[in-house]
Amino acid sequence: MNRTVLVIALTTTIVAPAYAIQAGAPDAVALKAQNGQLGDSLGPFTSVRELRNGLVLVAKDATGLWLGDFGAGRFEKVSGVTTGGRSATTYALGGDSTVVQVSRNWILLVGPAVSKTLSLSDSSLGPSGTVLGLDTLGTLLKSVEATQGDSVPLLSIARKTGTSRLLTRLYRGPADYLRSVREYATIFPDGWIAVLRAQPWRVDWLQPDGKWIHGAPLPIPQTILDAREKAFISQLEAPFRGSGSSRPDSDFPRVREPFETGLALLAAPNGVLLIERTPHADEPGRTYEIVDRTGALVGAVEVNGGDHIVGFGRSSVYVRSSRGDRWPARLERHPWP
Repeated sequence: MNRTVLVIALTTTIVAPAYAIQAGAPDAVALKAQNGQLGDSLGPFTSVRELRNGLVLVAKDATGLWLGDFGAGRFEKVSGVTTGGRSATTYALGGDSTVVQVSRNWILLVGPAVSKTLSLSDSSLGPSGTVLGLDTLGTLLKSVEATQGDSVPLLSIARKTGTSRLLTRLYRGPADYLRSVREYATIFPDGWIAVLRAQPWRVDWLQPDGKWIHGAPLPIPQTILDAREKAFISQLEAPFRGSGSSRPDSDFPRVREPFETGLALLAAPNGVLLIERTPHADEPGRTYEIVDRTGALVGAVEVNGGDHIVGFGRSSVYVRSSRGDRWPARLERHPWP
């Protein structure tokens, strides 16, 4: 059955067991020095979209969508977009068209101006689940909620018709993040889909023509949780556990996976995939492994532990910098690659 609810707006004018692995993971390097900075107390935001004129759309959870101008050093609120304190995500379409997702509301913008708002039921986007991204070719990528079993379906959904296609299944392991072994996926603007596989960890690519490229195991080892690593984890968890509370020693697993629940998969403009890596005592910053479209690990970049990469432009990478794990935050622009 075809469904036509979604695409009136979205197509207009228009991204744990142990195993043997190879040695040789490249050392992480710092991002190039920033060439722009905005704000100093932005509050929570997780998504940035660069427009062709260099302005940026920033989706802030509490106060809606904002337009940032690095040249003038200021933000202004985009009228017609409210978030109600809920998480918001921006997706780039063709040209300066952008979709902002706030719960079930999908808002289409052309440049910084709201063009149309749709309130979508789950049925218009296929089965209930999580939207993982949009491309510029008319496809939406979604993982579907599962109530049983150890994997969930990964679907591509045609935005013009609402019809869906099963691509593969993603493994879902234990819920505890220290023991988590979970698979993730994202879609690039040109329609390529990257799937982070586990057991062993690797990246497989699905091309727009339906052909798979299967990557080799990534040369990134598990971390053995000795006393030093346990102390490092306890320090990270302290702000969330409250005073005097810590994880019991018996609650630590023997090893920690290099990729954990809640990681970020980021589609860079030069076609490579960035994968957020689990921090450890020897690398306390936030490291992103870089994988090319053959599945090969070709590099890594590192930011401060409290910072996150939140988006890309044509030749820029945007970082939410909080100088720690707490708000407030600022937006930094760095050259890329």
